[in-house]
Amino acid sequence: MPNQILRTYKLTKKINDCVILDNLCIDLFENEILSLIAPYHSGEEILPLIFSGCAKADFGKIFFYEKEIKITSRKSAQENKIFTIDKQPCLVTGLSVAENICIASRLTKGLFYKKEQAASFVCDLFAEFEIKLDPFDFVKNLSLFEKHIIAFISAYVHDAKVILADHVFSFYEKEESELLFSLLYRLKEKGISIILIDSYHPILIHKSDRIMIMKNGKNMGSYYKEEISEKLIQGLTSKEESVPDNFSLKNQNAEPIFQADQVTCAHLKTSVSFCARKGEIIGFSGAEYDELSGLMYALTGQTRLLTGKILLHQKSLKLKNMHHALKEGIWMLPHNWESTALFPDMTIKDNICMMYFNRISTFNFINERLRNYSARQVLHSAGIPETYLNMKMRELSPKHQQKLLTATLLHSRLKVLLLDEPFLYHDAAKQRELADFLSRLSGQGVIVLIFTSNAQRLADFCDHIYLIGN
Repeated sequence: MPNQILRTYKLTKKINDCVILDNLCIDLFENEILSLIAPYHSGEEILPLIFSGCAKADFGKIFFYEKEIKITSRKSAQENKIFTIDKQPCLVTGLSVAENICIASRLTKGLFYKKEQAASFVCDLFAEFEIKLDPFDFVKNLSLFEKHIIAFISAYVHDAKVILADHVFSFYEKEESELLFSLLYRLKEKGISIILIDSYHPILIHKSDRIMIMKNGKNMGSYYKEEISEKLIQGLTSKEESVPDNFSLKNQNAEPIFQADQVTCAHLKTSVSFCARKGEIIGFSGAEYDELSGLMYALTGQTRLLTGKILLHQKSLKLKNMHHALKEGIWMLPHNWESTALFPDMTIKDNICMMYFNRISTFNFINERLRNYSARQVLHSAGIPETYLNMKMRELSPKHQQKLLTATLLHSRLKVLLLDEPFLYHDAAKQRELADFLSRLSGQGVIVLIFTSNAQRLADFCDHIYLIGN
């Protein structure tokens, strides 16, 4: 029997009182490709963060060759020869393919880079792995598939023993998936063990050495490919929970409020057109999350349009930045809103008034009376005592933080809200909270645009769904 290279013991993680990992145990053997298959957002998304040191488990241990290791950062993970490849690979887009592969390797010394040796090394490497890429091409010119190839090769060059790939196969059709697996087989022959975290994908069953089923943060069992059928996997991974709220179609005869007409930008090559009426909830998904993020950035002024136009109330918008978009009533809320939408070291009053600055100030001078009045109104709506007004945001419980953010949005002059991956780390209870939040926004006439790689969940919430890049 092969040696065990990696093992987790009772990994447990909670986020906002929601159990993400529930005493999860994983074992990985030498020269093995293990596919960890789970329904969307069953807790599998937190594993890459834990193995890369970006998040810490509340309880549990990780063993590498039966020696307990502590992973506190991406650097410490790589020192333990564990590499994580994300949906969007961590590469330096301004550098060439060869430079990305060789950066911080034996071919670099301090700030010095042995260009000729590195280029020769990468050319030999590509010939060995049968990769048809130009080592001198800039990474920014590559497709997502080619970036994933570079990320795997880079991990190999840096002496990886374990590679954990996060939902890589979700982006690709059969041909690209086959090509990627051929690379994984070669890496396996070089002594690298691989964990593929993904949703149900037929190729994972046929190509992996072993399949582990995960559901609601728990290990439901692991099987060799000869022991498992596609029907069994679908049965084990299917979710019984559903969102009870019904999102009925809005008035189709109403005049469109927010529109995009043949929009393209740097990361959005496919032109996109859509229209949204008052209170509508519209979902966007697609094969490549690159395209989705490109559309998000274009609609919030973070990137310049190459073609097309954005209209609000039939008026063409020329958004220059996020602040300009916010003035027009357009705001984007990321899934990790705790760290990006709220400011933990500022008071609750200051956090509330960030979105009301134009209404509580004249020539950039703040009207303290209006500031206090606006803050009290929001606190009252959120059901939070006024005595909390000057408390630091970090002292507020996560539940109250979410209530406060919801109330702030509902009291602002918000017209369009963009949600980036709102389904991450959500169980059935959190789904109901999200449904209630969307229902309240929709009821007040706010247009909600949801951007997610999980097209499956959109049907529960949206009036319309657009598939980008398909």
